[in-house]
Amino acid sequence: MKKVQLFIIILVVIILFSAGDYFVNMPGGLNTADTTASQAGATSQVEDSYPNLIQELLDLNNEFQYTIIKRDRSKQIFEQFDLSTLSNVAIYMNTLKGTGVKESSSPIVIYEIHGKKNQGALTYQNLKLKIVDQMARSGIVNEVTDYGYNSFFYNDPKNENSGYLVSQIEDNIFGFQYSKADKNNFTTIKSMINALMEMDLLI
Repeated sequence: MKKVQLFIIILVVIILFSAGDYFVNMPGGLNTADTTASQAGATSQVEDSYPNLIQELLDLNNEFQYTIIKRDRSKQIFEQFDLSTLSNVAIYMNTLKGTGVKESSSPIVIYEIHGKKNQGALTYQNLKLKIVDQMARSGIVNEVTDYGYNSFFYNDPKNENSGYLVSQIEDNIFGFQYSKADKNNFTTIKSMINALMEMDLLI
């Protein structure tokens, strides 16, 4: 009889220690359904905390007859340069298609890169270094001063029909990918950059 009682006491002590260890190592104890939902909502809110600057651009300017047909989070730019190790940035890839008169024009892809506040120039330089480091000998970067605060063209010898322009505007970086076959594309992009310069892009 004493053995049974001793066994029960030891079992209860083990259960108490296990429960104590679980709650100490898991702050807040077990997640209830409400807590889990709340945390999921918080995560979603963080992901959506960055404004859709390209949509704002299109909404504020009737001259740009384009609509965003796809917007995705990304870890790269121009579908070839990995920016996953670039810290403190959020990257969105926007695919724009012409509407109305522009409907027959080729799509324009705009990478919208949100950088850390008051560090736009540093984000731009780090991004440029990532591209230069990854392109090895298979491309050329041409620094220019005409588009935004800082800007450069990336020339891809393997895809000469596509244009690639990177522009810094305040704390944000924009990467424009477009077809050179349609001359109106670059004219539109220059107008977009000028319009973005006039917008309040500070978060």
